[in-house]
Amino acid sequence: MKPNCHNFQKLAISIAAALLAAANLLSAQEIRRIHSTGLYGIMDSRGKWILKPKFREIREASEGRFAIQDINGRWGYADGDGNIVIKCRYGDCGQFSEGLAAVKTRKGWGFIDKSGQMCIRPIRNVTVRHGFSEGLCAVESAYSGYGYIDRYGELIIGPQYTCCISFSEGLAAVCLNGKWGYVDRAGKVKIPFDFVSAESFADGIAAAKLSGGPNRTIWLTDDGKRHETEQDAVAHRKAIMEEYLEMQKEPYSEYRERKIKGMLKTSVSFREKTLQKNLKREFIKEKTKYKPDYRLGAYDLKNKEYIIFYDKTVISLHVQPRAAENFREQWVNIRKDTDWSIDNDRLTIDRIRFTLPDGTTYTYRKIN
Repeated sequence: MKPNCHNFQKLAISIAAALLAAANLLSAQEIRRIHSTGLYGIMDSRGKWILKPKFREIREASEGRFAIQDINGRWGYADGDGNIVIKCRYGDCGQFSEGLAAVKTRKGWGFIDKSGQMCIRPIRNVTVRHGFSEGLCAVESAYSGYGYIDRYGELIIGPQYTCCISFSEGLAAVCLNGKWGYVDRAGKVKIPFDFVSAESFADGIAAAKLSGGPNRTIWLTDDGKRHETEQDAVAHRKAIMEEYLEMQKEPYSEYRERKIKGMLKTSVSFREKTLQKNLKREFIKEKTKYKPDYRLGAYDLKNKEYIIFYDKTVISLHVQPRAAENFREQWVNIRKDTDWSIDNDRLTIDRIRFTLPDGTTYTYRKIN
């Protein structure tokens, strides 16, 4: 059955109108500075103070929150109505992105939600340069460079890069040994390190510069192809999209281009994968109603790992020697979360996350 295009168009217009109204509301709120005091406040379009000018600095709003710095140099957040929703108590902070914002505490950088609850506990010797994008956030280690963490605070791509930017459309530009390339969410190199600079992908296209000539910009498509002009890149993308949409007998449109954003998946294959995923999920749900038996074994100092017995399975969990004693002492209070998958009709462990009462996490992952 074909979708009702008229109803879809009305829905799209309604959503766009709501987003525009919200954007206009925030844009009407202006950050103003009083010259006599040097302090900042927020004024509405009628010239009325909605947040009185008593702050050393106010940053532009993101996701409905203004970052504010009080006269003592501490940071917090105010909403669009001028309410201080998170008290000024942090050494520094970032903008909200995907519902989370980085904040600097005495213990390091952590992440809070819009209510001020600490969702990712502070991580020592790490600096946060960007917010979350597509579920990952770039962080800088004091010792080994940039990497990416997920929303659990777990290191997904290890710190190894000299510079990086946020993920966009499943790819992130990263710099290694002075050259830029692109990696996917697993850290796998998808476009080689051949560039002196690189930008984020947008609608399946990104600009990058090659060495060997002044300002020699080329245009990349998310299949790794290189193009001399942006027009060539757009034409290549359209050709790919036409090919993938041909089976649906739907003409190419800018809207569909933006919606698919380089994933290049047909609706048929997407439906098939979704059905398979749902069937597997129900099977796993049925098979995992029992509570597994975890037993902590000996600590292997040489390999820096604990032996853990999981029912009839034996796994090795990496734990640094300095944390080994605390891990054993907290064992009875540790939360164990298990992710499953099906391999040749057999239920297998993909990942076990061990969370200590203080929020420290250790993760076991199946080696393929």
